[in-house]
Amino acid sequence: MLPASQVGDAGFPFPEGLLALEPTSLAVLMGSDLWSLLLPTVIHLLDPAAGQGMVARKDLTLWPARPRQRRRRRLSYRSVHFPNDVLFLDHIRQGDLEQVGRFIRTRKVSLDTIHPSGLAALHEAVLSGSLECVKLLVKHGADIHQRDEAGWTALHMACSDGYPDIARYLISLGADRDAANDDGDLPSDLIAPDFKELVELFQGTRVA
Repeated sequence: MLPASQVGDAGFPFPEGLLALEPTSLAVLMGSDLWSLLLPTVIHLLDPAAGQGMVARKDLTLWPARPRQRRRRRLSYRSVHFPNDVLFLDHIRQGDLEQVGRFIRTRKVSLDTIHPSGLAALHEAVLSGSLECVKLLVKHGADIHQRDEAGWTALHMACSDGYPDIARYLISLGADRDAANDDGDLPSDLIAPDFKELVELFQGTRVA
């Protein structure tokens, strides 16, 4: 362990042999109060951007950080930054129209992008069941005919998941009821028998 004489009042130099300690010696060190002093130095040497809670000088002496500095560093470590596309799709799934509109207006995203999920934004909106979100995306230029990686259109998804209002809206805009996906299925082929509104819609009894 590091002799107490090597620890000064203002700070301490990094002990050169620390990383070469045997596992048993390191375990003893980690169980001591001294480890709480050495840890910021180890972090700093392994990652200069780290050293949370301490200020590193050029001679590798660490000085206690001021309260404001410690708080700022703690907050920076808590911050997690996600890509705009990830945030945008999450807002769509949550039906957060305000945030969806903000992302579109600030041009942070492209509506025709096929995301890692294999879907575009309009497909995600249909799956969320939010007609208002679907309308918002269409208003800003989303293509109702766009297909996902499996050849599904938004209408396929509305039929498969049982959203008659969304299906009716898409059909009113000219969505192709005869479009086949990669498996050869038409939107009407994906309607479960208990989705009676959709069944009636495609039978022509309630076409908008």
